[in-house]
This record gives sequence, structure tokens and C-alpha cells, in this order.
Amino acid sequence: PESGNFMSPAREVLARFFDDFHAGMCDDFNVPAALVPIGELSKAANELTKTKKKPKSDAAYTIAAARSALVQAGAVLGILQKDPTAALERLRDRRARAMGIENAAIEALIADRATARVEKNWARSDEIRDELLAQNIELMDGPDGTEWRISRVN
Repeated sequence: PESGNFMSPAREVLARFFDDFHAGMCDDFNVPAALVPIGELSKAANELTKTKKKPKSDAAYTIAAARSALVQAGAVLGILQKDPTAALERLRDRRARAMGIENAAIEALIADRATARVEKNWARSDEIRDELLAQNIELMDGPDGTEWRISRVN
């Protein structure tokens, strides 16, 4: 097909999103049916964030359009209205409190680990990571520093 006629799977889901959502809502306010396109669009947008394909501008546009569509549809149902990062942090913090984990103690260990890494004390850095992992705390290092989450407990 011509490049102008090609539509990524995410764009296809986005193109039919409001029709599918509206159909669910018009079916006697069938919330489960209305949630299906929300899940599909979320999944498609997440997959698009992982793609290495070009053009990135098309992917960025589709992700932004998907986010906007999800927020609009979510407003009808009273969901998806809060900042997702802040909401995930609140859930993490609530779970940490329930497990008896002190956020300040975790942050202090992360700061100690950062110092050890700057000093190239890899043994201490690994020791701190292992200590936190024993408490079901996973560390994710990124360009903006180290984030943490509570790992799934089996």
C-alpha cells in the first residue's frame, strides 16, 4: 500500500475508538462494553511506545491523540482523570505502608547507593540493591535518577 494509505494498528484502534465506546454506552449504559475499547486503545498506545519503527513523529502524534481520547472517554465514566505517575506513586506508597515499609528509609538507602555509585563502590551499591530486593523493593535506574517500586510478592 501507499505510505499515505497505511495505518498502524494503533491508529486503526484510535480511528474506531469513539464509535466503539459510544456503542457500549448507548447499549443501556453497558460499562463493560465501553471499557473494551479503552483497554484496546491503552494496549495499542503502550505497544507503540515500545516500537523502534519510524517515523517517530507519527508515533508521538498517535500516542498524544490516544491519551486525549482516553481522558475524554474516562471523563464520562469518572476514571483516568488524575496524573498517572502521581496515582501510581500513591498506590505504591499505600502498599508500602501496608507492608510496614518506610518511604524515607528507602529514599535514604537510594541516596546512599547513589553516593556509592559516584565513588565507584560497586560492592556497596550492589549490597544496597540486594538489601532492598530482600524487602521486595525493585530499583529502576534512569536518566533522571533511581525510581523504586514494590515487586510482586508470590
